[in-house]
Amino acid sequence: MKRAIAPMSAAARASFPSARERFEHGLPPHHTFFASTWLHDSTGREELVFVAVDSVTGSGAASRVTGRIWSPVQLVRGFAYRQPYTFSVADLVDWMIARPDGSEEGTQAVRWAAREAVLRGTGLHVVHSWLWPLFHVPLGGSPMAPPGSGLEAAAHGVLEGARSTARSVGGDHLLVETTLAVGEPRTELLRRAAGASLVVVGNRGLGGFTGLLLGSTGIALSAHSPRPVVVVRGRAGPQGPVVVGLDGALAADAVLRRALSEARLRAA
Repeated sequence: MKRAIAPMSAAARASFPSARERFEHGLPPHHTFFASTWLHDSTGREELVFVAVDSVTGSGAASRVTGRIWSPVQLVRGFAYRQPYTFSVADLVDWMIARPDGSEEGTQAVRWAAREAVLRGTGLHVVHSWLWPLFHVPLGGSPMAPPGSGLEAAAHGVLEGARSTARSVGGDHLLVETTLAVGEPRTELLRRAAGASLVVVGNRGLGGFTGLLLGSTGIALSAHSPRPVVVVRGRAGPQGPVVVGLDGALAADAVLRRALSEARLRAA
């Protein structure tokens, strides 16, 4: 597995300085800076864990990350959930800045999609795609961890957070369905796109190599989805017009018709 994710981990390490800068300038309320790395013990066992970052010291390749182990430890010996831990950025596997119910961008996408569902009189299907089961890492909490801990519980927490966000926008009458899909995000969303009237994604992912995978989802969906795709970025202007770009291609008429339809829907 290490060989398979090596290029993606290199991308995560390359983007880590920008994540560190965001962290040191102060994160939004209720957001946490996570890093993942491998633990090793004297028996030769190794285990991939999350670390909730408290500080980063040093510079460049000599930087060191200090925090608390924030996932259950089930394979290696001598480590425990919430135990302080320091490691070199050279051993970083991935990073992410997230709130308890998911990423900033994902939450914005859920809000936008919920408003669209209400506008169109449809339900909302929220899909969270995760890769950890494919890495054969422990998914549950350790016996010593508090109830509701572990990677699988956290994944379900993302979906429950999304459901709560959607209901805060659309009210209790909005039908919200959730799915926890195991697999690569682009594949899982394309698989479900045919049954949707509209596909909505955030403009980037959670972090380093995970963000690389998720950030490319919008590009893949735009190219291959059988249904219209919206990539949510920034905040919508409630009084703004619908803007359409035309290049004279054969599909321009269909694009214009769609834009006019969206403008009528919004009384824009």
